[in-house]
Amino acid sequence: MGFGGSVGAMLASLKNNKRARPSAFNKLKENSVEYTTKTELHFDKKSTPAQLRALRKQIKRENNIAFIKKAIVIGILLVIVLLAVGFIKF
Repeated sequence: MGFGGSVGAMLASLKNNKRARPSAFNKLKENSVEYTTKTELHFDKKSTPAQLRALRKQIKRENNIAFIKKAIVIGILLVIVLLAVGFIKF
């Protein structure tokens, strides 16, 4: 079996390019320890129930406005598509 020099060069290249690769499990374990110790949420400010109700009311109003806008756009597109289909002759 004469593979020639190309296979030998490939094997030599692979051998020379070997390096010590860290284990994925070790990296995961090290990173998880760092995240738990470094990042901890802490809030000093507290909201009153009245502020929370006002915020909830504002968010509901914004969501209703966004829903109405989307419904209007979809309705207009639906009317345009129905009119276009009505004018096409089979």
